Amino acid sequence: MQHKQWAERRKLLKLGLTSFASSTPLASWATKTTPFYHDIQRILDSKKLVVGMGKFESPPFFSTSTNGPTGLDVDSAQNLANALGVELVIRREAETFNDVVEALDRNEIDVAISKISITYPRAVRFRFSDPYLLLRHGLAFNRVELAKALSGRDLATELRNWTGEIGVIEKSSFAGFARTRFPKAKVRELPNWPELVNALIKGDVLCAYRDELEIKRLARVRPESSLVLRTATLTDTRDSLGMVFHRDAAQLQQVANLFIANEPTKLTVDGILEKYKGNLKI
Repeated sequence: MQHKQWAERRKLLKLGLTSFASSTPLASWATKTTPFYHDIQRILDSKKLVVGMGKFESPPFFSTSTNGPTGLDVDSAQNLANALGVELVIRREAETFNDVVEALDRNEIDVAISKISITYPRAVRFRFSDPYLLLRHGLAFNRVELAKALSGRDLATELRNWTGEIGVIEKSSFAGFARTRFPKAKVRELPNWPELVNALIKGDVLCAYRDELEIKRLARVRPESSLVLRTATLTDTRDSLGMVFHRDAAQLQQVANLFIANEPTKLTVDGILEKYKGNLKI
């Protein structure tokens, strides 16, 4: 009996993945085979894929436009819904990145696609897709405040044992990264990225810590900031972004992994900034 069940599961998986790879919506198989796993079947029954994103703005990943949500994560969510053959529903109610993920525990969303970093604390509670984008960590310093802090010492040398201030977005992955990477630093959490950037430029914050894309976006959107700021990329770091699923959504996770693997072009920081250059505001 158990062997028969496993054979049936393998048959369904093969049908589903073949359908996905051939661009045939999975929903079209629902009436031709026995039911899918519960996580996929629930989406097909509701005819909706509910995707969680932050209430805040995080271009070029997700932000508000006159035509509704727009950005890389919005496009990915729409393509995944298309592959499943269902309607996309985006819920943007979460105040923080962590709040987006927590909505999975309450079964309010099917998947979180919201520039979510793959971290150990999240991975022990939720399922992640394979990374769809790999980023290095970046730092932006206020030049005047940095000069005062260094007093002529070399920045690269000082960063190995940094004891100065580091600004991060509260309840974000980088709040955790900062305390791990720079255990002697004075970590200061601000509500959002625009507030952190403004504080940095004014000199109220010495340093801002985030991924390299955000640091490069800052230079593009506010080129005058290059006179005020000094930036650095930590080449030995990596911030992996993934889609997040409920711990019981193994089949949906697998479909998303196939979706990511079948992307025709590999995502890069410069490519993303160029494609979404009209929507990089801070």
